[in-house]
Amino acid sequence: MSMPGFPDALRVLCQDAGGDVHRVLAAACGPVPAWDPVVYLADFSRTALFPLAPLVPAEEVAGTLAGRAFTTGQPVAGSQEKEGQRVWVPVLDQTACTGVLALTVPDATEEALARAELLGVFAGLVTAAAARVSDIPGLRRRGRPMSLPAGMQWDLLPPLSARTDGAVIAGILEPA
Repeated sequence: MSMPGFPDALRVLCQDAGGDVHRVLAAACGPVPAWDPVVYLADFSRTALFPLAPLVPAEEVAGTLAGRAFTTGQPVAGSQEKEGQRVWVPVLDQTACTGVLALTVPDATEEALARAELLGVFAGLVTAAAARVSDIPGLRRRGRPMSLPAGMQWDLLPPLSARTDGAVIAGILEPA
């Protein structure tokens, strides 16, 4: 098992001005080996995880493997299937867990989970980059319609968490 294909993924990211997160992650997953990556972003109320990929159903946070990975911040492996094992890892945007990355690996060994966690961090960076050129990540996170003033207010808020060597600051807020 090798390291994720970050150089190839970064090339795809630089060439794709539309912010196609799936193509970038597929390039990063190839060498792992891992396949079928799907990024799920938590809605602002943190009760559901909405996929960036079209035609993929949302996942509830309560009572699902995706929700367990999101709430604990730890990788979670599903049952072994004949074509591989589905794993869920947190998607991190700096210090904030914004969702989960689901992907399939041949076997959820400790090494495979460690590589999947790196892909989750990378997915957070790619999603943040995509949000600068596309409104899809923001729209998917809303989960329900939001007024223009509420959306503007949310965009003006500082990050919900920050970390330095000596301190961690965290908070949570749900726009009305």
